[in-house]
Amino acid sequence: MPEPNNLLSRESVAGVLVDLHILEAAVQAKAYSEDSNKAVLAAYNKFIFEKHGVDSEQFARSFDYYLSNSLQMDTIMGFVIEELSKQEALSRGKLEESLEVMPIPADAASPIK
Repeated sequence: MPEPNNLLSRESVAGVLVDLHILEAAVQAKAYSEDSNKAVLAAYNKFIFEKHGVDSEQFARSFDYYLSNSLQMDTIMGFVIEELSKQEALSRGKLEESLEVMPIPADAASPIK
């Protein structure tokens, strides 16, 4: 798959994915109706994309690009899982301060061409 215009960095994709996973878990934990879930997710998805300075189409194109290369996606998802684990430990009081999403090293899993 060719690299799309305005490709988001792996760090940006990972950051958005972390927030999306946290949002989905929070919504699932509430006893909302299916229609309410959709409305809440839509509103907060918009907020998450604005927070990260991206739009949903740019994110989708970048996600699809990285998804087309399993090494790229494995690297991104590894960082997402690591950050979610840190956030869970923080919420359970096992960490004393919030940790930022770790940047993905430039030499990690480069795309196959």
